[in-house]
Amino acid sequence: MNIKNKALSLGLTALFLLPSCATRPLTNAGVREALSKGPGLELKKEEVAILDVSEVGNYAVVKARITTALKYEQVGHRWVLKEIRLGDRRWEDVEMIRRVLEQERAERARQWLRLIEAALEKYRQAHGQYPNASTYEVLIDQLSPQYLPEVIRIDPWSRPFKYHYLSPSAYRLLSVGADGKEGTDDDISIQK
Repeated sequence: MNIKNKALSLGLTALFLLPSCATRPLTNAGVREALSKGPGLELKKEEVAILDVSEVGNYAVVKARITTALKYEQVGHRWVLKEIRLGDRRWEDVEMIRRVLEQERAERARQWLRLIEAALEKYRQAHGQYPNASTYEVLIDQLSPQYLPEVIRIDPWSRPFKYHYLSPSAYRLLSVGADGKEGTDDDISIQK
C-alpha cells in the first residue's frame, strides 16, 4: 500500500451550535478549538484554518480548511483513496465512512417519509381521500402548512421526493435513494 500525505482542503460548511459562546459572537479561535476537538477529531491548532464564520440565529455556518493525511492504494493503473486520518494518528476507512453516511441518509429519508405519510393521513381524514397531485411539489403545496408544518422538498441525497397518486385511497411516496434512479433496490417508499 502506497501512502501519500496530502493537504485535504475540506470546504466544510458545517452548522455548529457552540453552547459556551451562546451569548457572545463566535471568534475564529473559538470555532477552531471546537472543531479541532469535535466528535472523533483531535486536530492540532495548525491543522485547522477558519475561512469564514456567519452567524444565523442560534447557529453559525463555518467554512473551514482542515489539513490531514490521505492514504491511497494503487489498484490496477489508478490510485484509489482508501483511508483518511482524523487526527491523533488514527486512520479511518473511507468506504466505511461512506457506508455509514448512506445508512444515516436512508434512515433520515424513512423518517421524513413517515412525517409526510402522517400528513397524508390527516389530509385524507379531512377530505375523504388522498390528494390528487400530479407531482410531489404540488402535493407539498397542498399539505403545507395545515397538515405538514415543516416543508420537506428534497430527500437526504438532495433530490426531490416522488409522489404517485394511484386512486382516492392509494398512493406511492418515495425517495429514489443513493443511485437517483426509480425502481432500483435502494428506493425507499411507502405505499397505501
